[in-house]
Amino acid sequence: MKNKQQIVAFLKATRTREIKDELAIESFLARRGIYVKFDESKKRGHASHSISFEDFEKWFDRELPGKGDAIVIGDTIGIVQGLGFDSIILGVSLAGDGGLVTSAVKIPETDFRKADRAEMIRLQQEMNRAKLLWNKFNNEPAESILPADNLQLRVSLLGERVAVGVFREINNKGEIVMYCMKENGKPVRHSLYEIAGKASDYQLEHVNTQDRAMLAGELEKAGKVWNGHAKRIEPVGLRVEKGRIYYYIDDFWDIIAVPDNYRPRDRKRLRRGNYYRNRHEAEKVLGLMVEERNRQLAETASESTEKKRRKKKR
Repeated sequence: MKNKQQIVAFLKATRTREIKDELAIESFLARRGIYVKFDESKKRGHASHSISFEDFEKWFDRELPGKGDAIVIGDTIGIVQGLGFDSIILGVSLAGDGGLVTSAVKIPETDFRKADRAEMIRLQQEMNRAKLLWNKFNNEPAESILPADNLQLRVSLLGERVAVGVFREINNKGEIVMYCMKENGKPVRHSLYEIAGKASDYQLEHVNTQDRAMLAGELEKAGKVWNGHAKRIEPVGLRVEKGRIYYYIDDFWDIIAVPDNYRPRDRKRLRRGNYYRNRHEAEKVLGLMVEERNRQLAETASESTEKKRRKKKR
């Protein structure tokens, strides 16, 4: 059974042969809870095809792909851009061993099947080579975007969302790396180095308002928030209320407790991460700083001793 959107699109591209066909179609649909009225201008000959009620009934019962579906017809993989009266229009397609076709191709309506994941990846790889992506919103091919560090992006396969996250890089293995991301059907991840998959197998797109809100909501459920200015994950409510005490490490490596008066120096410490809600967190970081600095000094002393030894040999 077709949905109302498919039916309306089909009837816009057709006209009835006689008034009785029009009335029969309207009655047929009304019995199924779908109410439509024919456009008078289309009925008078401005549409491309003329149908009888029997033609419509046969069309209604036929299984058809939806717009944006990746399908296989014969040896051709393609994405459905539209449906004609008796045809399927592919917006991009890949036939057999041939190259990628990026202009619309009309194929007579025939048996088809949904493309499997391997076939979708094959088509996506060819589109990536051509620096194209499938824009699901406009239902057409478009130029690939240039991903940039700290940009919120959608990872998709031919326009079907796989994940939403904050882009970090394409690593030397050709993998998409995110600071944090939410994959379909999986908990949000935020290690600052999350692998989303091979860059060759997916397309990267700009997020929409819903994607952005979804990612923020999933992070909040995990008690986290993305700080884009500092490029880090923070606990929700990191900053204390105005006038409350927070801690920071000063240039003498002392832990100082001060009220947050929301002044520039308080904001700067917050942005830099030198801002702690309790002393224990500050002590832990200070311990790591001391340990790392001692390691560096030990290495420097070893290098100096080695240089002196080599100098004496000369």
